[in-house]
Amino acid sequence: QRVSIGARDGSESLNGYIAEIIHFNVALSDANRARIEKYLAIKWGLTDPHQSVAQATTTATSPLDVGNCALWLDAADAATVTLSAGSVTQWTDKSGNARHFTASSTACPTYAATINGRSVLTFDGVANTLTGNAAAQTVIQNITGYTCFAVTRVNSVAAGERFVFGVGSTVIYRLGQQDSRPFIGGRRTGAETLRSVTAASGTLTTGTTYVLSSVVNHPTTTLTGFSRGVAFGTDTAYMDTGNTPATALPINIGTQGGGTYGFFNGDIAEIIVFNTALSASDRARIEKYLANKWGGTSGIEPTPAIGSWYDKSGNNRHFTQTVASSRPVRGTQNNLAAV
Repeated sequence: QRVSIGARDGSESLNGYIAEIIHFNVALSDANRARIEKYLAIKWGLTDPHQSVAQATTTATSPLDVGNCALWLDAADAATVTLSAGSVTQWTDKSGNARHFTASSTACPTYAATINGRSVLTFDGVANTLTGNAAAQTVIQNITGYTCFAVTRVNSVAAGERFVFGVGSTVIYRLGQQDSRPFIGGRRTGAETLRSVTAASGTLTTGTTYVLSSVVNHPTTTLTGFSRGVAFGTDTAYMDTGNTPATALPINIGTQGGGTYGFFNGDIAEIIVFNTALSASDRARIEKYLANKWGGTSGIEPTPAIGSWYDKSGNNRHFTQTVASSRPVRGTQNNLAAV
């Protein structure tokens, strides 16, 4: 028999939300049924069977709501941006760690453009870069993992590499773009090997705002890159086990570390670094904070279509939707058919 989620045999489609479905092939006792209902109520924030489901992810009000914030640069906070004749000479860290960035007179980005009504720094793709102070050079020093976020809007998708920020003149880490693709990568510790993850060509478009993020985890040797909250690539051999380099490293905004290569052409709104590999829930909290703050009407909030929903019972009773136009997202009337 055909089994569907979100519809009855492909018709009478649901217009609403589905959070979790559980089926037992036995008539449960009242006590066991109550146990499952309590599990669902606690998990999904219900106080009675008729209350609507609360959102699973609680939005952070600032990066400081999540522990281990090592760097926070916020262009919307004008008090943290030092100007000279309209050019940015310093961007001040809000994490409390005094990891500030400055620019020479010939390398200053400007501070005139906005995203969602908030000011941003604009980099010209030719000479603009901000250089981190001594404290900034330790942001990912001698740790087992880290998580980075950047809110950007690109002005060019021409061939070449352009970086929102980078650590190490020999490329320990860098986040940005390769032509029209998000690009995150670095040099594997203990080996002269550059490794990276990139999204599909055409993923980035000019004039559109993106939240780019990555999680680097040395114990699992992995790097995962995200764009608008959706993973676009994982390298399972990105780094060796152990810690990041024990030495301080050059760090730049708008270029690779060292400030001489990969000049970014576009706007940078916010950069956040945590000196730990954040859990999926904490990463989602920061991405949602950034999406709410910078999204406006630009579609920054991720709503990816769902093509598969996998059974966790161990019985492999999975559901898929192969027709892209019929895949559900929030608030649609599409359905998934049983495999």
